[in-house]
Amino acid sequence: MGLDASTWIKMARQLPLSRAEQEVVRRFEEDPAGRQFLPLSDLLRSHKLSDESIELLTQGVQDHPGFSVARVVLARELFQRGLVLDAWNVLEHAPLPLTDNVLAQKLRYKMAVLLGDESSARAAYQHLRIQQGIDPEIKKIADQLDMDGLLMTRDAFQIDLQRRGVDLKLPMMQMSTNSFDGSSSQKRDSESLVTARGREKKFILEYELDESTRRSVESFHVVPLNEVFVPGSEPSPGASKSSAVELDSTTLAEIYAKQGFYSKSLAIYRRLLRMAPHNDLLRLKVSEMARLEKQQRDHDLEADPVLYERMEVVDIIDRQIRFMNQMLESLK
Repeated sequence: MGLDASTWIKMARQLPLSRAEQEVVRRFEEDPAGRQFLPLSDLLRSHKLSDESIELLTQGVQDHPGFSVARVVLARELFQRGLVLDAWNVLEHAPLPLTDNVLAQKLRYKMAVLLGDESSARAAYQHLRIQQGIDPEIKKIADQLDMDGLLMTRDAFQIDLQRRGVDLKLPMMQMSTNSFDGSSSQKRDSESLVTARGREKKFILEYELDESTRRSVESFHVVPLNEVFVPGSEPSPGASKSSAVELDSTTLAEIYAKQGFYSKSLAIYRRLLRMAPHNDLLRLKVSEMARLEKQQRDHDLEADPVLYERMEVVDIIDRQIRFMNQMLESLK
């Protein structure tokens, strides 16, 4: 049983807090049973209370198992502590699939290599390749895996992490059988890997990104926690699973905006605003993207009306194709 809300609030108020951090504590105090534990855990971590931050994250994820953002952040923190099996299990026990979450797949790829699970590593790599989320580190590991095999790649990656100060805690593994030696706990972790591979879901891409967008997301990353929109309360039991606002949605919207794809960014923010109609930040984002989209549309119309008309037709066709893909997928 974890610490109660009053203890976390008391702990946070003893820190030298900025005005923004005081607001984080206030929101947690107003809704201690909601999802405000995530920004509070980020606050604790920023004040060098890493153990307390992980404990709060763990407690929060147990209370909100469908909160994918917090689950991925917890897995990242555990991985950075070298607790690879714990981090792996946090991701594998997610009630919702995390195939669309770039950070989750990056973590999963690295952990699968360290755990000797080549099948899961290659599956995670495919998700990253489809989402254009392969960064230089992942690319380096993948190239070595193709050239030198899993054993040498795993050893080299372990050495690299240790040089960076990550104290890895890994079980002994038999590479030929892909199983763990040692305690019964380690054997259960091995069984969870097999189960995870059996649950691997096929990822279907609705449409391919154009070349400009592909380049823009080469360095796709997770936004800082203080920029992540966190709903004020847990969705009702009957609510749709898609009602949870995920980390990648806000990140992708920002990337589209920075690259000038204002219509795509606006579509995402409008969808998020429908989920949280009282969120002022999302309302401002919708207004800003709508203004920028109108400016861009007016400029395009002045520059070449014929080209603009063709672009509108292409956009309509693109939406129709995505709609048909969704209908076909639902029929499957």
